[in-house]
Amino acid sequence: SSVHPGKTVDSYITKSPFFKIDEIDFEADIKYDKSGSRFLFIGVGTVMIYLLAIAISFSVDVRYNPWSCKSLISFFINLFKSLILVSVVLSLNLNKSFDRAVKTILGCKNGKIVISGTGKSGIIGKKISSTFSSIGIPSFFVDAGACSHGDLGVIGSNDVVILISNSAESEELKNIIQFANRNKSITLIGIVSKKNSLLYRASDIKILTPEVKEAGPGGIVPTSSTIVQLAIGDAIAIATMKQKKFGQKDFKKFHPSGSLG
Repeated sequence: SSVHPGKTVDSYITKSPFFKIDEIDFEADIKYDKSGSRFLFIGVGTVMIYLLAIAISFSVDVRYNPWSCKSLISFFINLFKSLILVSVVLSLNLNKSFDRAVKTILGCKNGKIVISGTGKSGIIGKKISSTFSSIGIPSFFVDAGACSHGDLGVIGSNDVVILISNSAESEELKNIIQFANRNKSITLIGIVSKKNSLLYRASDIKILTPEVKEAGPGGIVPTSSTIVQLAIGDAIAIATMKQKKFGQKDFKKFHPSGSLG
């Protein structure tokens, strides 16, 4: 399923058979439908942390740029609604491509999982890579900009390259895309919001994220879009854990220090 042209995100809030307002679980979750091919995840826990971070920033800044209580509440409500609706759209969009991504990552036995991106998307990529490694899927991050100056050498045959970009218009991405496409044994997974972009067209596995309005004045700072990227990365990680039957004892092997849970 996908979002049809002319449909608004809000129209799915009542029509989606997978989502009900009064059944929100305040944890990031993945649920399979009967066919096992569609994933529904609602990263409400992530959203709540994000809202808390914004609240703290506003409380610090209030003496310099005071907001009325009404304006602040309205801002939180609109942001929360926006991100919840994004989760609904994602649940409708993620199907076979998501399945293929999970199976490809699990099937990568003779290569490496390489994650790349630039800017804020790159920072999200670092986190996703770290999560993969912590659940027994060896992975590392390479900056897309550095790849244009020699670091392409870390990518080799049989690798799975996960390239993350919201706009997919960054010049730094082109060299990685061309390199991956020239080597037919490299699988390129693109996480991108622009369907007409080079990254989307060139990817072997295409994960299309919805185009979202960024939070904050002017909508210029990556906020909502990076939450979407992070939610997808976490969803893939959890799905691979379920397939591997990766439990707490396994997790502890890679976390000899610190408390779990």
